[in-house]
Amino acid sequence: MYYCENCKHLCHEKVCEKCQKTDLRPPLNEDFCYFTECPEDQAKMLKESLKSEGIPCALIPNGSGVRSALGLTLENMKVFLPFGSLDKAQELFDGIFLPPLDETEELRTLLLENEEKWHITGFFNSRSLRRKLGLPKGYDIAPTLRPLVQSASNIRDEGLISSSVVGGHYLIVKTEEYDLTFDSISFELLYVKKK
Repeated sequence: MYYCENCKHLCHEKVCEKCQKTDLRPPLNEDFCYFTECPEDQAKMLKESLKSEGIPCALIPNGSGVRSALGLTLENMKVFLPFGSLDKAQELFDGIFLPPLDETEELRTLLLENEEKWHITGFFNSRSLRRKLGLPKGYDIAPTLRPLVQSASNIRDEGLISSSVVGGHYLIVKTEEYDLTFDSISFELLYVKKK
């Protein structure tokens, strides 16, 4: 595990998946790391729960520039926590926001019914995600992702994608080996986090 001081993201390789910075270092317990992005009300609820456990938390507004131009508050918050607190924070997060089993099954059905729409866009994003999944260039992602979606222990809606003009939501598919993030409207695979 490596830490990008620019993006505050954790990476499995010495190259940041977000900003392409090289020569990353191992994280220190006190390094503030990106944890999640969620709607403002959820972020504030999470912050209170973390505070009660003595875990510091930083919230940074994130969303559409159009909202800012209109003088509206941004709809989402990025949550950053010390590296040493991430496991405890994940337990708290799951306890508060873990979807009921029926929601997981509804989202699994939605994803599988739209399997033919699964795709990756962008050269750098495509290369990075295919490398994480161990897929050669030009390979159809569906055969690899289908068993992961079918066996996922948890699938949840993590809120509005701030950059989406059509109102897509982040769908997080949690498997034993990966966390996969899909757009709920376009069914683009946006992100792969290897555990």
